[in-house]
Amino acid sequence: MIKSLRVQCLAVIENISLDLEPGFTVFTGETGAGKSLLVDALQLALGSRADSNQVRSGEQKAIVQMVIDLEHHPELHALLNEVGPFGNTNEVEFYREVLANGKSVSKIDNRTVPLSVLREISKYFVDMQGQHDHQALMDPDNHLKFLDAWIGSPATKARELVGLSHAKVSTIRRRLDAVRKGKRDWERELDMLRYQVQEIEDVAPLVGEYELLNSTIQKLKFSEKLTLAVESVLNALEDSEISAQSQMGQSIAALQTAAKIDVDLEDLVQECREAYFAVQEVVHGLRDYRGELEADPQKLEASISRLDMLNRLRRKYGNDEQEVLDHFKKIQIQLEDLESFDGDEDHLSFELDTAELEYDTLADSLSILRSNHSGKFSEEVRSVVLDLSMIHAEFEVSITRANASDSGRDRVEFLFSANPGESVRPLAKIASGGELSRVTLAIKACLAGKVGVPTLVFDEVDTGLSGHAASAVAKKLSELGKAYQVLVISHLPQTAASADHHLNLEKTVEMGRSRTNVKSLDYEERKRVIAKMIGGSEVSEAALVHAGELIKVPSSM
Repeated sequence: MIKSLRVQCLAVIENISLDLEPGFTVFTGETGAGKSLLVDALQLALGSRADSNQVRSGEQKAIVQMVIDLEHHPELHALLNEVGPFGNTNEVEFYREVLANGKSVSKIDNRTVPLSVLREISKYFVDMQGQHDHQALMDPDNHLKFLDAWIGSPATKARELVGLSHAKVSTIRRRLDAVRKGKRDWERELDMLRYQVQEIEDVAPLVGEYELLNSTIQKLKFSEKLTLAVESVLNALEDSEISAQSQMGQSIAALQTAAKIDVDLEDLVQECREAYFAVQEVVHGLRDYRGELEADPQKLEASISRLDMLNRLRRKYGNDEQEVLDHFKKIQIQLEDLESFDGDEDHLSFELDTAELEYDTLADSLSILRSNHSGKFSEEVRSVVLDLSMIHAEFEVSITRANASDSGRDRVEFLFSANPGESVRPLAKIASGGELSRVTLAIKACLAGKVGVPTLVFDEVDTGLSGHAASAVAKKLSELGKAYQVLVISHLPQTAASADHHLNLEKTVEMGRSRTNVKSLDYEERKRVIAKMIGGSEVSEAALVHAGELIKVPSSM
């Protein structure tokens, strides 16, 4: 779970620190108070792309620090140690720094990691649903992913085998096509792959090298200025006739003489000695640093040239060195396949038939697996949907035959009906916004126990709801909070009243600058905030009473 979140200089957020608890926590606040910025902060910590416009005006950078508590999730240590090692500590910090110049830094426990690694690792810790995530249900292509995620490991493994088999079929088919098109096309593809492999081999990029080169180039470019700066400090501290060390030595001698008269000065003599030794340490450190500085035009030119090579690879094959190396492994396999080609069309046709038969067998097995689980999945989703105040709703999973792909031969589509007597139809075509929000919540609730993510974040999942439907969603979020850490941003009083913990955001203007503050509310403060959500800016006695009733008896919702 997320133990704490600290955000600095992110738009109207100057500096806030949140200690987060297990269970269901709600974030409230008026429009523009900064609730969406909390979502932005979480997304940055989880690896989303940064925008320099997010940095608070006048500041050099924005910082997000998110501490994850792993005490009850030892299985996640293995994931971290794949990019670590990070040891067996129960707390891990995800760190993101966004600079005003557009660059960003990502770290896990002070260890710099590529953004892709942060993004891949963080999805096992936090599952986020934004305001528009329910739009994913509008695309039937996503329905297959939802079903497979619910089935879990069996579907993941079967889908991986199908993907490998599909890749094998595609490779053999390309080789056969090359034969049928003629030797010229085959040679052209070989040349292209050989060129790419050679180009990457010649550069031999290393993960993290790009950042190191940039740092080296900066030192080499400004070595003269750095040397002058260091020498001026050394002159002041040691080299001049009135240097700090000389003055401090004289001061120590004078104090020692005085201490023979007044022993009360002995402690100050010791402190002076320590200060003298500290200055010596600085001097030694600066000497070492000066020794490492070098005005080396050839090394500078070589470093710039090396950086240009890495940039060329990045433009062609990936956003960073890791992606370039991943592409390298992929084309090596393709090249080996093509180089092993013997040009025998009959042999390749036989290989293709065998590979297609293997694919069909694996794809059929995956189809049977999905079919066997789709009914249970439908029942679970429908059960949660009923709890969300859609008592006449029907939910089914339709599985039909599709063209072969790396995910099999199935087209999965969710069918839905909200009204009695109406047959189920494609969800994306008939569900309203409020219904989509509730079905999304139902699917998330069903998936939560399958994927094992300890923290669920919902950004205004109750948008467009009111009355009994809003109360039903609030109750479901409260139930989820018993098994997971649930963080919800909401405008609805029912949701706010059902939470175990209530944090309220408020934007103020101080010295001409907007600033967002966050406060954990006690019972009376909750009543007033929820009453304001019920009745508007004017808080009536009736609204206060209603708010108290909502907080007092959340189980009745």
